Amino acid sequence: MTTLSPPRRPVHPPPRYRRPLGLSRESWLQYTVLLLLAVLVLAPVVPTLYQSFLDRPLYEAGGVLGVDNYVRLFTEAGFGRVVLNTALFAGLTTVLSLLIAVPMAVVVVRTKLPGGRLFAAAMQWPFFISSLILGFGWITMYGPAGFVSVEVRRLLGFLPWNLYSIPGMALTEAVALAPIVYTFCANALRQSDASLEAAARVCGAGPLRILRSVVLPLLRPPVVYASILVISMSVETLSVPLLFGQPVGIDVFSTFLYRNGLQSINPDYGVLGAASAIILLVTVSLVALQAKLLKNAQRFVSVRGKATRPRPLDLGWLKWISVAAIALYVVMGALIPIGGLVFRSFTQVFTPLQSPFKTLTGDNYERIFTYPVYVQSIVNSLLVAAIGAVLVSVLSLLAVMVARRSDFRFHRAVEYLALAPQAMPGIIVGIGLFWALAFAPFGLGSLIQGTLWALIIGFGLRALPSGFGSIAPSVMQIGRELDNAARVSGADWVRTFTRILAALVRPAFAGALILTFVTLLKEYSPRCSSPRPTPTSSARPCSNCGCRATPAPWPRWPACRSPSRRPSSGSPDYFSRDVTRMPEVKVAHLSKQFGDNAVLRDISFTIADGEFFTLLGPSGCGKSTTLACIAGLERPTGGSISVGDATFVDAGTFVPPEGRNLGMVFQSYALWPHMTVAQNLAMPLKIRKVDRREQDTLITEALDKVGLAELKDRYPHQLSGGQQQRVALARALVYSPSVLLLDEPLSNLDAKLRDQARAWLKRLQTELGITTVYVTHDQDEALALSDRIAVMSRGDMVQIGTPTEIYETPATVEVAAFVGRCNFLPGVMTGPAEVRLDCTGQTITVPAGTAGTGTGVTVAVRPEQLEILPAGRSAAAGANVLTAEVLTSSYVGSRYEYDLRLGDHVIQAETTRPGLTGEVTLVAEPSACLLYPTTDALHEDVEALITITQ
Repeated sequence: MTTLSPPRRPVHPPPRYRRPLGLSRESWLQYTVLLLLAVLVLAPVVPTLYQSFLDRPLYEAGGVLGVDNYVRLFTEAGFGRVVLNTALFAGLTTVLSLLIAVPMAVVVVRTKLPGGRLFAAAMQWPFFISSLILGFGWITMYGPAGFVSVEVRRLLGFLPWNLYSIPGMALTEAVALAPIVYTFCANALRQSDASLEAAARVCGAGPLRILRSVVLPLLRPPVVYASILVISMSVETLSVPLLFGQPVGIDVFSTFLYRNGLQSINPDYGVLGAASAIILLVTVSLVALQAKLLKNAQRFVSVRGKATRPRPLDLGWLKWISVAAIALYVVMGALIPIGGLVFRSFTQVFTPLQSPFKTLTGDNYERIFTYPVYVQSIVNSLLVAAIGAVLVSVLSLLAVMVARRSDFRFHRAVEYLALAPQAMPGIIVGIGLFWALAFAPFGLGSLIQGTLWALIIGFGLRALPSGFGSIAPSVMQIGRELDNAARVSGADWVRTFTRILAALVRPAFAGALILTFVTLLKEYSPRCSSPRPTPTSSARPCSNCGCRATPAPWPRWPACRSPSRRPSSGSPDYFSRDVTRMPEVKVAHLSKQFGDNAVLRDISFTIADGEFFTLLGPSGCGKSTTLACIAGLERPTGGSISVGDATFVDAGTFVPPEGRNLGMVFQSYALWPHMTVAQNLAMPLKIRKVDRREQDTLITEALDKVGLAELKDRYPHQLSGGQQQRVALARALVYSPSVLLLDEPLSNLDAKLRDQARAWLKRLQTELGITTVYVTHDQDEALALSDRIAVMSRGDMVQIGTPTEIYETPATVEVAAFVGRCNFLPGVMTGPAEVRLDCTGQTITVPAGTAGTGTGVTVAVRPEQLEILPAGRSAAAGANVLTAEVLTSSYVGSRYEYDLRLGDHVIQAETTRPGLTGEVTLVAEPSACLLYPTTDALHEDVEALITITQ
């Protein structure tokens, strides 16, 4: 048992979090987000769906429900051709957007590109241009009578393109939407782990292979989100189909609604509702497909707690092709069309038949700034876009965190609700929200209708999927261990979000702000600037829930938590317990299942005060899951866990990790990359509201103990692997936890550094006297560090004992095989203490056992217990003597290791004798021979060890 040091200073207890009405902060926040999204989304959806089954407009009494609207839609309205055109337009737009944006995002962010920052900005600015304006610009320059078209026709004799076609419409729309795909992919690439590419380079992959095999597959989340967003935006866009398609009779969904709705003297609201319901069904199916494609999101995690340095790839001469491609997109796709429009704004007449310089004038701008209506339109546009962008981005961030970063039982519903508005065209959203405001109870709708808030809500609802899709891919790439480190340090879900995740997704949040601002700005046309919407205006009136319940600034919102992590109402007050002494850890009958797979079965052990206890076993044995259950990061299926007098897990009780006051070092270290060393250590102290002066003292003490006081102002990526490991340990110890949990903390270090760190860790644990639970698959670590070892296999606890007991008297063949090297020789009992070996037919003496004569057994002998003598040399009386043949020898510093053939088996032996060859004599004392029953069902890893090459 470890000798304890003098009494330590009192630990800092975990923080106490308020639980209004018995619910945790995160439960309040998560349910608030769900309710807010449900009201916002269902406000336009419910009236629209109801209208689709009603035989007359909602405002007319006496309506009868039926499916006549759907029948007329497909039989009389020509909707089949509309569906086909829409599918072709949306599909081609999406493909072209991906082909333009994804390669450019990879090249700009992950390669050494001349002028990379300039091109990064240039790739995004076309998004700031409305599709309507861009469409006018393309007609001006590339239309049949455009400036560029006239010159191309003069040179070639014909015009090789046709804007007034579905491909022409798709190309124009793709130029406008490609920046969305670029933004999604660029945000994800900037956060990705450069070591993944380095690993591919080490394997011999060139830059192009790395981009194709490593970088692009990890972009599936942003590509999927962007694709679905582009599809839905293509389905509902009106400007380009109206400009290019309507003159030649190409109808898509948006122009169908426009022609049969706003342009119609007597709109058929039933058919419009039916068409909207079908598009909603299609989009819901796309979201379901998105969920399927992004299943097992762990495949796409590339931001870990272990910091890395970015290493851009060098494309060689291909970089100039990339530069040319980006320049072509920016210049031809946006710069020339917009330049033409800007030039047009200074002319009276703009035509290839006359020089525009002859009619230059500034009267067009003078009219804008001298008419109050125009000025007010601009002011209203900026107000709606600015206020809406902030509100939508914050709501999007909260929705992403609840949907993708919590155990909230309705997290999937939150994601569906956040993405649902992309299924509703703007016209239908406006009409639906108008009805929602009109029928709002207690006259609440009248407080919003006719104000800018109605437009902010309506346009913000339309922009919500863009904000969600911009942030979600970046969140999916952040490893869960960063959350877990904060939770174990004492932060609840809300504080983990505000202190850790919010900072890590700051670039994505900034991108969402820009994206939603531009989306809102482009939605708001001058003819809709008056905040007095009507049922058929294109302004989007809205439901009343978003404005009447604006909460306090978001860090103060009440929070919510998944019931799976909430203590029952009958559980003890774990935040007020005494944590000033070093308690023992008791785990009883612990079990854990993932679906039908039982990963832990009836695990029980007790760890004494100050003991260094190691969970040892091969990968997949359940040791890390056991540690996660102790930490509170996994909820066991059954059993109990207690530390001292506090029960963490029992029937009806589950204490979340922030309430356990445990310290934990993760395998990847889980250092928060946006914080310095000192800030990483200060985080758990701030959570516990420790005085600033005491914080500085505790941080200095902790860093002194790990020898890193001079590095407190560095960031994780500026540290070596060994230094990161020590910072993680200092962070786990700075608040004096009651128990220290270590999840393979030395596995990322090289061999020599690992040996040094092992010795240093043992000295530190002895000095502190802290109860420690250590997880490793390295037997040498376990033997060197531990007071006791628990060996696990396939979810079972196989043996618990001291290092000496585990090594010298392993309880099973599996333990003998896993801990240290061992030779296994099958045989048959021929007497109470005699075994005839199958491999040679010789009989050897073994310790007397319980196996009867004729029983099959396995004899296990450690290599160092075999003495090797030159052939013919005699052995001590009573020893077992076998004849073997030397196959190979290896010098490993302090000894020689020999592979020997014994009958039809190959075994290993160790000795200080050099140069042994040919036939030799093996000597083994009977006491060195371990006897086990022959087992038919062994773990495949152990089976491989037993049946060594024959």
